[in-house]
Amino acid sequence: MTGRRRIISLLTIIGVLVCLFVMSGMVAAEKTHLVMWIITNDAGLSLFNEVIVPQFEAAYPNIVVEVMNNTWTDYTNKLILTTASGVAPDIFLLAGNMRGAFAEQGIARPLDDFIAKWPEYSDFIPEVVNAVRYKGSLYGIPLLTSARSIFYRSDLLEQAGVDKPPATWEELRAIYPKLTKVTPEGQVSQLAMPITIDFHFWYALLKQAGGELATEDGNKPLFNSPQGLTALRYYMDMYDYSRSFGPMVGGADFLKGNYAMEFGGQHWRLPTAKISYPDLVPYIHAAPPLKNEKQVAVIYTDSLAIHGSSKNADAAFEFLKWYSKVENNTAFNEINFTIPSRISSLRTDYVRTTHIIDEVMRLVLPFTEPWPNHNNPNQSQWTSEFSKLVDRQTTPENMLDTLARAWVPVSN
Repeated sequence: MTGRRRIISLLTIIGVLVCLFVMSGMVAAEKTHLVMWIITNDAGLSLFNEVIVPQFEAAYPNIVVEVMNNTWTDYTNKLILTTASGVAPDIFLLAGNMRGAFAEQGIARPLDDFIAKWPEYSDFIPEVVNAVRYKGSLYGIPLLTSARSIFYRSDLLEQAGVDKPPATWEELRAIYPKLTKVTPEGQVSQLAMPITIDFHFWYALLKQAGGELATEDGNKPLFNSPQGLTALRYYMDMYDYSRSFGPMVGGADFLKGNYAMEFGGQHWRLPTAKISYPDLVPYIHAAPPLKNEKQVAVIYTDSLAIHGSSKNADAAFEFLKWYSKVENNTAFNEINFTIPSRISSLRTDYVRTTHIIDEVMRLVLPFTEPWPNHNNPNQSQWTSEFSKLVDRQTTPENMLDTLARAWVPVSN
């Protein structure tokens, strides 16, 4: 009997061990595998793969995150194709100008149910949150943000006896001659601000004139309006006026002192200035947006969204919350010289020691409105039509009519 008992006990132990082994295999097999698509540089990718993801996986051992870097080339088509074939990522980078179309198509999932149970979301900057909203719902956790406004060289303004940047459309035109220098040979060695064919600048003027690009759903253009015409005529006037001083010297550049001001984003010039012109950085500043009927700057926010077909939405949102921690979000934006998403970021070293970022957050962000949530009009067509306008091959009225007729509704 003793021998039989030992055999039975041994078999029982073996059976328990086998069960434990099988169960451990099942637990391992039950790990949730998240795939995330992002578009970033090498430093941004390293931050995710070497810091954010390992820390998350240590805190959530049953979730594995695979980060796949992409490029903007065919990114939208690639996302649509993988959606149709059922192999889309769980998390993907949602460009601000695609949130409307992807929301309508179900590619981006609304996050309101998750956010309602996440009190920490109240720490996000309201203007940044608005830039990931569509029809009242939130479709992404902000990744990085840029606000377009006028940046200026305080040293060049001081040399010209100008104590502050222009605040209105009228002041921009009035200040132009003071900040423009012409050589004895008739070449412009310093221009107040370059006025080029730039859809982004016209769109800012449209908002400042009190106009709108389109309805929120993106199905009907609204820019073919008195406000749109006012913005276009002012743009045309400034375009011509900027060229009335003569031809520009070759190789003109804001950092070389050929432009006293420039319309754009802080991430355009700051990286180069820090590397090649470090002594110049203290003299580069962000100006509050221009005012006409309204004082408006345009904000551009890319976010991380959860795919509408993801079976792992709960796990995906846990990862989005982890990324959005102040230290993680700030570190990613510091790499890109962009604007962090959290109110608490104002107290971080990145913001406190980078005066341009601090100025954008204090002087520009409070006046921002989101970039349109739809990718219309076709910007290459807009550029073509504006080229015709400056060559006097069309009129402002005809230009806006042409672009309005070419509008493609988002719901198509």
